[in-house]
Amino acid sequence: MSFSKVRYVDIAPLVGLDPRVEGDDIPTFKMSYARLPNAIFSKIINDLQELEAQYGRVKKHTNEETRSRYLAGVSSLSYFSCDRIHY
Repeated sequence: MSFSKVRYVDIAPLVGLDPRVEGDDIPTFKMSYARLPNAIFSKIINDLQELEAQYGRVKKHTNEETRSRYLAGVSSLSYFSCDRIHY
């Protein structure tokens, strides 16, 4: 099977999710500490908000390719340059 042809509707039932609710039943979890400097976290959140304004909510991106393109904007190495990190 090619992973490029796998759809959420095919995988969701395998992990106990209902594909009809489009991910709204994915459980959340408490995270007490992420070891991410506040400056980097803030930059990532800002970038995601800009992407959402431009491309719509990630929930509307219905396949792996479009979601990965949407999230590619937050994988920049510039987040980890020394001049941006303020602990």
